[in-house]
Amino acid sequence: MTIKKCAAGAGTPNSAIALQSGSSSCLTKSIVDMLPKGKRNAVKMSALAAALHTSERDVRRLIHEARCSGAVIIGDNHGYYIPETREELLPYYFTARKRSVSGLKALKAVKRKLEEFNGQQFLGELSNGKA
Repeated sequence: MTIKKCAAGAGTPNSAIALQSGSSSCLTKSIVDMLPKGKRNAVKMSALAAALHTSERDVRRLIHEARCSGAVIIGDNHGYYIPETREELLPYYFTARKRSVSGLKALKAVKRKLEEFNGQQFLGELSNGKA
């Protein structure tokens, strides 16, 4: 996922983002290229949105798309960053895994209810993209 960004926001408080905003020309960069390495350099969502001249919602979408494309991006209370060590990655892994498992457990009840409403048609509808 690439983003197009202009340098109008060169005065951002975060140095990692300000470095990306140094010229007056527009740049095409991956969101991954904008993120610093290491927890100590994490960038807050608001700084990313300001540097990209977009909303926090759009930044979340870019990060999600980058993750779905294979990028490893950590988001925690410190901000967003690319992990440098196993110790930086493990807490995120366990949190994301727990959230995913919890979500799947909640979907079991929804699936059962759909099957009650639709009988056994539900599984066929999923494969046809109707559900």
